[in-house]
Amino acid sequence: MRIVKFDIRNFKGIAHTSIDLSNGTPGNVTTLVGLNESGKTTILEALSHFVTEDKITANLVETVYKKTSLQNIIPKEQKSAFTGHIKIEATVEIDDSDIEALAEEFLSKEGFIIDKDAIPRKFAVTRDYEFQDSSFKDSSKLWRIKFLLKKKGNKKYKSFGGFVTDEKNDVEIWRVGIQFLGERIPKIIYFPTFLFDFPDRIYIENSGETNEEKTSAYYTQVIQDVLDSQGKDLTIQKHIIDRINRSKEHHSVAATFMPYLFGRDEKKQIDAVLQQASTEMSRVIFGSWNQILGRNVTGKRVQIDWLLDTERNNAPYLEVSIIDGQSKYSLSECSLGFRWFFSFLLFTQFRRNRKDGGATIFLFDEPAANLHSKAQIKLLESFAGIAGGSVQVIYSTHSHYMINPTWLERAYIVENKATNYENEDQIDMVMKRETDIKAVKYKTFVGSYPTKTTYFQPVLDALDIPFSPLIRSARALIIEGKFDYHPFVYLRRDLSCSQDSPEMFPANGAGSIGSLISLFRGWGVEFRIILDDDNAGREGKKRYIEEYLLTENQVVTLGDISSGLRGKSFEAVYKDDVKEAVRRMFGVKTIQKKHYSLLFQQLLNEKNNADLNQTKESFREISNWIDSEFGVLS
Repeated sequence: MRIVKFDIRNFKGIAHTSIDLSNGTPGNVTTLVGLNESGKTTILEALSHFVTEDKITANLVETVYKKTSLQNIIPKEQKSAFTGHIKIEATVEIDDSDIEALAEEFLSKEGFIIDKDAIPRKFAVTRDYEFQDSSFKDSSKLWRIKFLLKKKGNKKYKSFGGFVTDEKNDVEIWRVGIQFLGERIPKIIYFPTFLFDFPDRIYIENSGETNEEKTSAYYTQVIQDVLDSQGKDLTIQKHIIDRINRSKEHHSVAATFMPYLFGRDEKKQIDAVLQQASTEMSRVIFGSWNQILGRNVTGKRVQIDWLLDTERNNAPYLEVSIIDGQSKYSLSECSLGFRWFFSFLLFTQFRRNRKDGGATIFLFDEPAANLHSKAQIKLLESFAGIAGGSVQVIYSTHSHYMINPTWLERAYIVENKATNYENEDQIDMVMKRETDIKAVKYKTFVGSYPTKTTYFQPVLDALDIPFSPLIRSARALIIEGKFDYHPFVYLRRDLSCSQDSPEMFPANGAGSIGSLISLFRGWGVEFRIILDDDNAGREGKKRYIEEYLLTENQVVTLGDISSGLRGKSFEAVYKDDVKEAVRRMFGVKTIQKKHYSLLFQQLLNEKNNADLNQTKESFREISNWIDSEFGVLS
């Protein structure tokens, strides 16, 4: 089950806007680009109010970041007397596995057989906040789905839709399905900041009522995530808490229990469990930190110790420290950058291994905004490792270091129409215009408002920074389609003999390259263009030569490079090895362009050197042409 779209209505300064998360474009990362006060944070806050907000994470966040009260989500211009509804709606898509599991749930719990064919593959789930005269009245969760059910032996199905006019028992039966689907729908996890004060003590047995207990409960789950990542079925409850409690049964004197326990084998067993968690945390966290520093820092590791609090009836707790040579430090003594990155990796990297975690959507507001550029670029790279499969990331930024070219298809420009950034005289004035926050797809915004460069300035800035991930050399290769990018990068990686390979830029079709030609010429970037050898590609080549005065070498079709590709598109490069890999990965009979792109994107993210020798050989002439052309430029 996955969420393919969000619709937000009447939330603060948002009258209505949408965020599309469908798989029509590669990747699981959505970028919200906007300047200060553009409304990026408001959009993330709205999504965090959805039905599936992760409660444990929300409790931790609220210990350091006050969540927006319901009174403050009223539309800004109507605070005096708002009567109406604030809605955060998700379009949910289910697959065959969800339907089979739902059928089993109804059969085992209620004895009903469900009509599987009648279950809609897409339906809406809405969080609805109702206000009257600016006073909060009610909150509801609306599931727009009904089930056709029958008892074994019956011929006719009966509709169960959870309507207020339905009989009470029918509604309860409908709720069985809703509760089941509610457990499978992706959890929303909102991190407005990662500057959390890591607790000195993590009490692993608590009720989770006070702020201290909520914090301990969260970090206990995080340590469990670390253990889960090792795949050894180690749990804090069974292998730490239960071992301590069994020892208490044999020694009831609280004052002498600690020395008693520390002299038993149970202590060594618990030490071994936490040593494995310490080793895994050290590997992941310091491995990433070394990449940021650009060198291997030796002698540093994470250490998790356990003790008993004699003032709390020997309550067990954990302490997490950093070991540097012979010295031991608490996390609060480490640098701001390290503490931020430590928390980020701890809260995200290991959660993917949570056994009951299910699908997840992470919301990050201006991640790493206070860190230096290199740390931001490394953080951006880490998103690819977090997002994938059932995990998605939505993040906001105004930094050009936090923009990845492969994700621009899923990027949004966030605009607050109450603030006119194009008019400097109005930026600092008290605005009288109504707040109207919109999220517009990047390409749509640029195409509709090409003169409003201020709003997508971070993207343009990224293009202008030599060591930004968007362009890192003075050479560019423009390829025709968005679905060609990842295959080109992957296949070039193994075949290119050039030490100065060009950066690759995917266009949006053979007829959409004119703006890139003008842009690269203005920057003095040497470029080449490869188009398909179909009618559109050949016509595009002719037009660019005539209108932009390109040479025959600067723009070519696949047929110019290889006689075997005459009259064909780039998909002709793929041989049986790639097609079989696509079928294995996606379980499809009919292969679409996006499947090829997603396959190669996954291989790149996993750094997987798959056996695709047939296709690599088919691509060799193209790779040799690229090396030859850009070799001339040197």
